[in-house]
Formats: sequence, C-alpha cells, structure tokens
Amino acid sequence: NHAKKMVEKDSLNLAMLPLLFQNERDVCRIAVRKMGYALKHASPDQRTDRSLVALACANWPHALKFATDEVKDDRTFIINIVREHGRALQHASERLRAEKAVVLAAVGNYGQALRFASGELREDPAFVLKCAKMQGLAAMQAGDDLLDDQDTDEFIEIIMAAGDSLKRAEEAKFKAKAKGRAEKEAARAARRREERGGDD
Repeated sequence: NHAKKMVEKDSLNLAMLPLLFQNERDVCRIAVRKMGYALKHASPDQRTDRSLVALACANWPHALKFATDEVKDDRTFIINIVREHGRALQHASERLRAEKAVVLAAVGNYGQALRFASGELREDPAFVLKCAKMQGLAAMQAGDDLLDDQDTDEFIEIIMAAGDSLKRAEEAKFKAKAKGRAEKEAARAARRREERGGDD
C-alpha cells in the first residue's frame, strides 16, 4: 500500500503518516528495519511491541529510548537486548540499571556500559572487580569515590584484573588475526595447487 511505499523510500516518512499507519505493524517494521530511529514515530502500541523494539535496536541500540516505560522495565527483554547491544543499557529503567545481572549482561558486550549502571553498583568494589574481569575497560567506569581512593587493596585488585582482561582480549585478537592469515594462506596454496594441476 501507499504507506509501505512511503517508509520504504524513507523510514522517517513514518512521522508524516496518520496514526492509523503508525499503528500498523508491517509499516513500522519496514521503517525500523531500515532505520532504528524511526521507532520514535511509531504509535505507543507499537513501541510496546517487544519484537519491533528488538528489530529497531538491532539496527540502532539507542532506539530503546523510544520504547515504552513498560518495555524498558521488562527484565528478561532488557537482558536479551543488552547482551547483544550493551550501549542500550543507558535507556533501561532505573530499576534495571541497578540490577547486577542486567548490568553484567551489558558489560559482557560493551565494557564501558558500566557507566550506565546505578551509582551504588559503580561504587561496589566486588561488583566492579567482577566487571573488570569480564571487560578490562569497565574499570574506567567505576564510581568516582572508588577511583579516587587508589591506595586501597580493592582498587589495586580491580586495576590488576582489568590489565589481565585487556591482555587476554589482545591475545585473543592476535590469535584470531593469525588464524585468519593462516586460513587465507592455505586457501591461496590450494588455489595454486589446483592451477598447477590444471596446467598438467
């Protein structure tokens, strides 16, 4: 129909359509699949649709800010979103940003997501240490009081854990690159053998 053609041409055309079409699931899916930001112009009913919000977040993690408060406070849904798009944590409800399991899911994807956690969690040495072990960059997002008190055993342990985590990440990256180069070289060698065989 005409509405679908409009959003296929430009996702932001959703904003100009009557509410009837902003509430049409297929029209909204076309729009957010191309541009997550278009979720802003979907109807409130559509912005409560978890599958639509997830589709928008896959395109642009910050689309979560346009979801309804009900969706932003849905623990299971938010864990699934931040596990894939850690930056989206900043748009989750205040309650969920204070929940350890939710924050850990986000940090596992994006180390610096810790900065979106509640102040209480960012000042919790044991929790920050757990985050730093997962993702070294998380240590930089600890609370100010924790970072300012650099002579404590907790701070030193966090920094050491962050260093170990970053080292492992670099080693994994190096191994992945080395494996990729080896696979490319093996493929080139196989092609050369085939070419030589074809010349015989």
